[in-house]
Amino acid sequence: MKICHVTSAHKNNDIRILEKQCVSLAKKSENEVYLVASGESKKYKNVTIVGIGARPGSRLKRMIIHSRKAFKTSLKIDADIYHLHDPELLQYVRKYIKKNKKVIFDSHEDVLGSLSEKNYIPKIIRKQFIQLFTKYFKSVVSSCSAVVAVTPHCRDDLVKFNPMCYLITNYPIIREEQKIQVEKNKNVNSVHKIIFAGGISEDWRHRNILRAIEPIENVEYHIYGTAAVSYLEELKQEKGWDKVVFWGQTEHEKVKRALVEADIGVAISRYGSNAGGRLGTLGNTKLFEEMQAGLPVIATDFVLWKEIIEGHKCGICVSPDSVEEIRDAICTLINDEDLAVKMGENGKEAVIERFNWKSQETILLELYEHIS
Repeated sequence: MKICHVTSAHKNNDIRILEKQCVSLAKKSENEVYLVASGESKKYKNVTIVGIGARPGSRLKRMIIHSRKAFKTSLKIDADIYHLHDPELLQYVRKYIKKNKKVIFDSHEDVLGSLSEKNYIPKIIRKQFIQLFTKYFKSVVSSCSAVVAVTPHCRDDLVKFNPMCYLITNYPIIREEQKIQVEKNKNVNSVHKIIFAGGISEDWRHRNILRAIEPIENVEYHIYGTAAVSYLEELKQEKGWDKVVFWGQTEHEKVKRALVEADIGVAISRYGSNAGGRLGTLGNTKLFEEMQAGLPVIATDFVLWKEIIEGHKCGICVSPDSVEEIRDAICTLINDEDLAVKMGENGKEAVIERFNWKSQETILLELYEHIS
């Protein structure tokens, strides 16, 4: 079976698309797997990556010109199944179908729910645009052979348009060597390391974290990732900034090592529409990567996350808008290191046993077997 994954928005090394989905499908000898994406052409773990050049800086050019280039390039592969990863590729679904191709649309986010927060859509026409796009979206999605949702609330919405909707979350990949439980010793140093790794924006409530740690002694907030210069300058005005160790963009392997060496992981996200408000999402890997590293986590009290964290006793849930709750959680873990170590062990065990990509790989393979 010839399979082609297509994206004009994501990089050709996107972990969910390449490492998880494409590589999983390529493990089966009868599958010939391609990925059409920005960047150069190359071979990776039995996946043929077909590059379409650099991704344009302009959103409009990416959504129109670059997506068309991805579509035309993918047609040359003449695959049996096309797996689309971007909303801007929906315009080509019926063109694939006319050529007797099967199409899977993979919704990485709450496409309809997040429209109200898209600032590039002028407010004066946003309401009308959402109404029109919703009608179009329902029509196109219903014509797909199958649809993939990354989190339950998206699945519950998409299944109304297409009964062939599969929930495939973004749980982390577990290597064999990571299954070995390494005993995490108590902090023998005077400084406790709190860590965050990922996109640095107000969505992750860094300002509230800085205000929470400002009066706490012997803590450092280690931040890995990139941020807009303007937002970084705003954070530097906070009193808690003197406790920040800012690493900037860092190699993935170094970040993984830093996570293991830290004491507390934070995943404090706002109640955004893409997360289903207070429901939460399984599409973001941050919580699970911190659990995987054996860290006790302080995370937003989303319904989904709270069920996981309290159910497995691996961290503390807080309101992302409460500096006091964040501070109390940090102090609890610093002052009770036995509790912190036990929570870290519980979290790692939960990822190894349940919240990992292997469980989702099975669902992915079932989906392809069903529509092939």
